[in-house]
Amino acid sequence: MKTYQQVEHHVKQFLDRIESKLTQAVPGLVLSWGIGENHAGVKTFHESFIDVRNALDIGSRQKGPGHRSTYSSTSFYRALLTLANNPEIQEITYLTIGSLIKYEEQRGLNLLATLKAYIQNQGNVSQTSRALNLHRHTLLYRLKKIETLTNRSLVDTDDLFLLDLSLRLSSASIAR
Repeated sequence: MKTYQQVEHHVKQFLDRIESKLTQAVPGLVLSWGIGENHAGVKTFHESFIDVRNALDIGSRQKGPGHRSTYSSTSFYRALLTLANNPEIQEITYLTIGSLIKYEEQRGLNLLATLKAYIQNQGNVSQTSRALNLHRHTLLYRLKKIETLTNRSLVDTDDLFLLDLSLRLSSASIAR
């Protein structure tokens, strides 16, 4: 009996061959793949199809066109989508970052991208300012503005977690 890794390797090789032949025949062709789970039995074809479609949809939103996404690799994003559809979570998300969204709409200053970069750089101001191509003082001004608008501290781990979760839930629900 083959292991999961062996099957996965064979699937990858098969898709590589298909992509190679198709891109030779149609130069510039970009293929995106959704790969589902193996469900036994005729009656589970529909279930497998839904897995494939979810993997393709989520993978395309997260990575863009031209990537392969497996259903098993989308667990995190499927969890986010499930949470994002909960009315109470939607309210918490709005109460947490709604003021940033409004500020962006009114002033055109992208504070959500600033916050996302700050979190991705684990609160390192120097790395964040380089990533955003901003002067350090400009970044510090924006971070203070984020704290003021959200009434959350960027050094408090609970506040930072809630801000990060709200950003992720917001982008998950927007992508749908």
